[in-house]
Parts: sequence; C-alpha cells; structure tokens
Amino acid sequence: MSKGVGKPKKRASIVAPSHRKIIEDALSMRERADAKCPDAYMARVFVQVTLPHQDPRLPTGMMYTRSTGLLTLTIAPTSARYGLPYGRIPRLALMWMFTEIKRTKSRLLDLGSCQAEFMRKLGLRHNDSRNIARFKEQCMRLFCCVISIEVHSAGAREESRRLLISDALTVLWDPLDANQASGWVNTLQISEGFFNEVMTSAVPLKMEAYRSLSKSPFAMDIYAWLVYRLFVLGRSTRQTVTIPWQRLQGQFGADYNGPGNQGQHSFKKNFKLQLDKVFAQYPEASNLVVDSPDGRHLTLRAGRAHIDPRPCG
Repeated sequence: MSKGVGKPKKRASIVAPSHRKIIEDALSMRERADAKCPDAYMARVFVQVTLPHQDPRLPTGMMYTRSTGLLTLTIAPTSARYGLPYGRIPRLALMWMFTEIKRTKSRLLDLGSCQAEFMRKLGLRHNDSRNIARFKEQCMRLFCCVISIEVHSAGAREESRRLLISDALTVLWDPLDANQASGWVNTLQISEGFFNEVMTSAVPLKMEAYRSLSKSPFAMDIYAWLVYRLFVLGRSTRQTVTIPWQRLQGQFGADYNGPGNQGQHSFKKNFKLQLDKVFAQYPEASNLVVDSPDGRHLTLRAGRAHIDPRPCG
C-alpha cells in the first residue's frame, strides 16, 4: 500500500509553537501577490548535497563528504583554528551571498556597517552574546574552507572543481558588541570560481520560507532540494522520479549510524518529520511525495511548481 510521506496524523495534542510559527509564516506569504516570485537563491551543489546539520567532530585531517552517486561534495577546513561549518548559520550566510551575487552580478558583497547589520541581513537576532559568538565562529568556518565538487559519469571522463568562498579575508570581529562599527570590514570578495558557480547554477527559492525553517537545518535542506527536484521534474517529459532512501541518506548532511540510531530507519523517520514542516511552506508538494510500498524508495510526482519560472515584477 502506497502512502504519502509526511502527511500529518490526527492527534489530540497541541501543535508545537515552532511548527505553528512555520504555518503562520506560510499562510502570510501565500496571501501576497508575489508569493510565487523567487527572491532568494542557493547554489545547486548545496541543494544536491548538503552541509552537516551538527558538528561532525571529525578527526584532524579528515574531510567531510556527501554524495548522490553522480556528484560528490567534499569540504576541508584550511585553518587550524576553525573546523567545518555546520547548522543554520552557514546555510543562511550562503543563501544571502548567492542571492546578493545574483542581484548585483558582482563579486564584491556589502556586509553592512557592523556585525549586527550583517546578522540582520541574514535574518538573525543580534542582541544575544551567545548568538554573536556563534555567528562569528560559523562564518569563519565557512569562509576558511575549501569546497571540492566531483562529477562522475558513466564513461571515462570525470570532472572535478575546487572552490574557495573568498580569495582573501580580513574581518575584525568584536564578539561582545555586534553594533560596533570600528574595525569592521564591510565587504567580502567572492572568488571567481565561486561566483561563476552561482551565476550558472543557482536554484531559485523563497527567502521567507527558507528562513522560517531555520530552526531545523535538515528542514532547510529538504525544502531547497524539493523545490529544485520538483521544478526540474515539471520541466521534463517524465511524470515521476524514484529515489532510493539509501541515496537520500548519503546526500543529506546527517549521520544516523551513531549510538542510539538505527541507520536508515532513523533517517527516514526524521526526514518525514522535517518534511511535514516543509509542506507548511510548500503545500503544493504534499500530494507529490510518496513512499514506495516496500519502503525502499521515495517517489516524486510532477505537479504545481513552487516558484514561477517566468520573470516577476
């Protein structure tokens, strides 16, 4: 028996405040005339394979890797002080950077007059000292890593690219006062390779929807991935696409093989839980995502697109 993935069951319990907020944000967004116009972008590689959700705590010298089977993402830190980026802050920073690159068509990005303004640009609260310190730490992890993209083909040819977020970085942070402008360098020079990657393969999203899911990096990843996969499917001649759960587990930035986890079972359970949150922002997809009868595959059906491919405005 085939059943829809992530459909909420009838329960007597009260909806969690965080989930209620997601639903309220989604209803507000859909009432606007520009509801289907894209206003944010994510590089395709970070939609197909994702950053870690939590600190992977890899041994020194080990690299973080995720793969779809056809594409492999590897992230390596280049600084002894900073490890791998993880969680919601690098995702929000990447989304903001990609959106600014698409909007300005420039490699030089304006971070604002102070750290607090940069945090506001990302939709983050700046009046909590813990948030400020965490923000600096995660941004430095992101800016100081090397990203490798390997594309595998059926033939003898293989393609590989190495990308730096920025060619050079000079940022003076004050972790105690995010509003302090003195010493704040308000520009970021994006590397040419990274700039070209964004300009040629950015996936359109809704910024409000992406930010609304930011309490769960996993939900953020599923939202971006689902928008991309259903958009591509809608423009093809196919009506469905089937994806093994094993492959999904390999491409999303989550580890479910540690103590207390049951591998693919734990991954599927959490995926479906986060998918319910995504449906609140992308309700058109709720009938387009189906688990296979044997529980081994996820099937996507062609349907109404979340983003209007035509220019808006």
